[in-house]
Amino acid sequence: MRTATNVYLFNLAIADIATMLIMMPGELYQMWHQYPWPFGELICDAKIIITESVNYASILTIMAFTVERYLAICHPLCSSARSTTGKAKRIVGAVWTGAFISATPWAYFTKVNYVQYKTHDLMESAWCSIPFHEKESKEIIKFLFSKLFLNFAFISAKQKQN
Repeated sequence: MRTATNVYLFNLAIADIATMLIMMPGELYQMWHQYPWPFGELICDAKIIITESVNYASILTIMAFTVERYLAICHPLCSSARSTTGKAKRIVGAVWTGAFISATPWAYFTKVNYVQYKTHDLMESAWCSIPFHEKESKEIIKFLFSKLFLNFAFISAKQKQN
């Protein structure tokens, strides 16, 4: 990697390849054979964390690349705006770390669900997803709205600084 741009593009390619090789087979398996979920609670949590992390990493890489290009175009003489390959690699590391940290709370909400018949769960009905029919759905909605609120607050604070 000779330039920071290549580092960002390589990371974006890694995220896209991970989408194709890691996420797609799991999603296709779940579409073709959704019931019952045979892998248990741990794989259910890992599936959602990896899926969301790869998505977040792809988005955050595009954002980092865009900011780097903005600084290179709008502030070409500023030494702190110059991006080196070392700086780009540190940013890519932060992108993946932030992606995994941001995706981790989804494991709390995702679980293996069962259809209840009379007093017991039907094991043939197991599926891995977020249970929107339970009391926890209010917590999920609160989580999503608070995350959305914090994103808007962060963006507006950054705009006020500029």
